[in-house]
Amino acid sequence: MQGPEVDGQCQTFWRAETGQHDQAVVVAGECSSALDAAWQLADSELLRPWDALLAVSQSQGRGRMRRMWKSPPGNLYVAWLWPKLEPEWMKISSLLAGLAMCEALKPRLPEVQLKWPNDLLADELKVGGILVEERGGKLMVGFGLNLSSAPQAEELRKDAATEAGFLNTLCGGFGPLGLWLEISTLAKQCVEDCLSSSPLSALVKVERHMAWRGLAVRVRREDGTELTGVLQGLARDGGLRLLADGPIGGREQVLYSGSILPLY
Repeated sequence: MQGPEVDGQCQTFWRAETGQHDQAVVVAGECSSALDAAWQLADSELLRPWDALLAVSQSQGRGRMRRMWKSPPGNLYVAWLWPKLEPEWMKISSLLAGLAMCEALKPRLPEVQLKWPNDLLADELKVGGILVEERGGKLMVGFGLNLSSAPQAEELRKDAATEAGFLNTLCGGFGPLGLWLEISTLAKQCVEDCLSSSPLSALVKVERHMAWRGLAVRVRREDGTELTGVLQGLARDGGLRLLADGPIGGREQVLYSGSILPLY
């Protein structure tokens, strides 16, 4: 059925059965971003918890620190409305989303890893990213996955930790909608299982998927300074535990922002 004007585009709506759960998937044409369009629907009470908006392409897709995300057709751009979380879960919502995606993709992509705090890697190539936004008690989780294309090396930031890759070369061909219908039920089940336990238990699961855990890394902080050391894992609040080198060598630090690069 035809939907309302959203983000300047006329959308098409249908409700899809994704396994055990009735989750609506709203498919849009080109949007400024899937998150912006989904927020418009959520603010109008046209999205329920666990419903999602999937955009064919984005003209102004964004990632962490509002960096532009190149968004041509053929890749997955989805904004997924989650139910309201308790404060202790909100603190680690980005990591929880990363865990859900790793678990959901694992049947197709066993080697998928989470690069703290919100990137997805496969064969040490960045294949996706996660962005969590909260407004007025609502939580929107944005996912982007490179399925059919990825930015070239010259299109990436100069300080990018890894090159970009796309999943069709890694785990066989599939399309954005088909993939989302397949993985959304698995991801939702992972989130619900975690919420039935404790944040600490969830963080232990996240650590199993972390890239470069136990290895030497460099962390470039937002102020331009750098730390090197061994990536230990996660603190109880989701911060990154680093056993630092240099003048403070042998002392563990907990970091809450920065970009990780492996030292090998």
